[in-house]
Amino acid sequence: MDALYVINAAADREVHDSIERYAFWEGFCTCSLSDYLGAPELPAGKWAMLYLDKEGAKRLASDTMDLLRLRLPVILISSGPFSFQMFRRHMQLYIEEKTLENRTLCFGGLQICKGRREVRMKDRALKIRGYNYDIFLKLLEHIGEVVTREEINRCLPKRHRRTLRNVDTHIKEIRREIGAKELIRCVRSVGYSIPADRLWETAGMDKKEKYCSVYNQPPVQP
Repeated sequence: MDALYVINAAADREVHDSIERYAFWEGFCTCSLSDYLGAPELPAGKWAMLYLDKEGAKRLASDTMDLLRLRLPVILISSGPFSFQMFRRHMQLYIEEKTLENRTLCFGGLQICKGRREVRMKDRALKIRGYNYDIFLKLLEHIGEVVTREEINRCLPKRHRRTLRNVDTHIKEIRREIGAKELIRCVRSVGYSIPADRLWETAGMDKKEKYCSVYNQPPVQP
């Protein structure tokens, strides 16, 4: 499956940055509306949602017809804080569950192609396969949450479930392959987690590339 794209046309800087960050945490690629309208060639992917605030809508009045041609949900954000919970709610309302489940996840330079069970970091294929892939995917699908050792252990076949030490071994292998030990945090006596901010800092690209615009970071092809 292709990656999912969010078009971010919010004019308010705080709201704009919140959308970028929340989309990143959920594995979406993002681009500005001007990038979308002006790009000579668009990357393969599915355009999922368009975000606007009132000021952004005023600025884009001349592009109304182009907006209508997009035929995707246009979400107008009112004044006030925009939360991660609201972004997740929009995902559930406007994107089919099957599409969300089967998409390619993009976290800046880190991409997970579910169709090929492949993990890439800045165009380099990582040797995260088999049970390590299942464990890593589970952690990424619960960013910011603690996944217990018992839950992670269920990703392993029964013959490997005699003790929970196996979990620690798999985490160690994943960390070594990623090359960023600090990405996966150990919560003593409980389990492991990937903190949202830590993922943003570790897997994001350089400042000019971090948002996966249509010009610089096409998604991995399934």
